[in-house]
Amino acid sequence: MRLVARAVITALIAIIAASCGSPKIDDLLGLWILSTGGAAPKATLRLDRSGKFELTAAPSSIVGAENTVPINIDGKGEWKLISRDGEYAVLLSFSSIQPDIGVKTPFGSPLGMSKYPRPSLYYFVGDPDAGQRVQFERQ
Repeated sequence: MRLVARAVITALIAIIAASCGSPKIDDLLGLWILSTGGAAPKATLRLDRSGKFELTAAPSSIVGAENTVPINIDGKGEWKLISRDGEYAVLLSFSSIQPDIGVKTPFGSPLGMSKYPRPSLYYFVGDPDAGQRVQFERQ
């Protein structure tokens, strides 16, 4: 019985250790689709290996814009994996935003990362305690 318990504990520790490492760049590359939080159900974010990104039809809240009428934006720039406060995030550094909504570029916008229940990149609109999370899921 002790041998079985020890084997189960060892297996659980191995699973937890394997899931705790830093994210791999290859896990971030490719197309992400907006799954929550906005009037843009077909918004996409594409991250490429060269460190460039392209954002299409996304809610302007991704750059902190608070509009009374929802506006969808397109943007381009560079992305990189960062670590802040022990958490990993993807930093989008916008070099262009269309249409012009008054946000000066370059502009940085961090996206949090989650593995569960599906890999996602996300940000909060306003106060995170309010729970208005906007999320992109990997395709």
